[in-house]
Amino acid sequence: MAEERDAERAVYRFVPRQKLWAGENFATGVLRPLQEHAAAIHLDEPVIIVVGGRESNSTEDPSVRWHSIDLRLSRVSAFTAPDRLYGSSVGYDVEFPRIFVFGGKKGSQTTSDLLWQLNLRANPARPEASTIRPRGDRPAARYAHASVYDPSRHWLITYGGLGANDQPLNEGRTWVFDTNRGLWDRLDSAWIGERYGAAMVYDSFHQTPLLIAGAVRGSRDLRGTLHYLDCPGLVPEPSATAVESETATATESATPEASATGEPSDTPLPQPSATATPSPSSTSAAPGETASPTAPAAPTPTKSPPPAPTSWRLYMPLAVRR
Repeated sequence: MAEERDAERAVYRFVPRQKLWAGENFATGVLRPLQEHAAAIHLDEPVIIVVGGRESNSTEDPSVRWHSIDLRLSRVSAFTAPDRLYGSSVGYDVEFPRIFVFGGKKGSQTTSDLLWQLNLRANPARPEASTIRPRGDRPAARYAHASVYDPSRHWLITYGGLGANDQPLNEGRTWVFDTNRGLWDRLDSAWIGERYGAAMVYDSFHQTPLLIAGAVRGSRDLRGTLHYLDCPGLVPEPSATAVESETATATESATPEASATGEPSDTPLPQPSATATPSPSSTSAAPGETASPTAPAAPTPTKSPPPAPTSWRLYMPLAVRR
């Protein structure tokens, strides 16, 4: 039997002009060998945060440290992990700025359903970590799932993964954490079947998340499809997050180192459009009359489902249509 390759410690940069990956060397610090980790880049600094992972194929124990890579200073730093995880997913909120970390596996017997927030405002290389504990329903514990942050709707979107029994989750929905309301929502109409080991990115041009490939039941049952989340009628809202959290500041280390049937939908991607911001309501008056103010609208209920049905549709770029 062929020997499995162990975890790598290298960092690579893609060079578009040469169309190749080149190894990246840093002036200070060394990244430890990692696999099954997640990462996001803070664009303003720029700093890469590397979350979780395990250091060898021979162990189920996650790394005790998370890492930051300062691309401007060419420096790698390690800080104490607020939670020991691998197979987690991340979403980057550039507006706050922060990184969400959801789920992951803690070891051979335990899977997490916690949602972490890494606050990047004060010190991106040593973010302040806190758990977010929303009221109401929330996704089951999972790992090897896919997530992305949708900045136009202020959603952290999560799909699929493996459950506590290491089997694909067959839950029939996509989960959305609404950061405006601090609650998880279930998108029961958005389901294309079991999927784990997939990736998710946000398409800023079409303002939609993309779900890329993944496995269904095993390494021989892979999917090479690309889906987008169709959210008709949903428009951006002001961001105002108020959720219960428990803070755990990270400590820097001195370490030197379609559908369930799979039938494609031939619906094109939604085209970007400007959304008008609602203005306060007022009552118009005839000439010579005084307009009377309108009573303020009733507040939106705290717990309510998204206002329109959503679904995953097969991404069929116009450039490759027949």
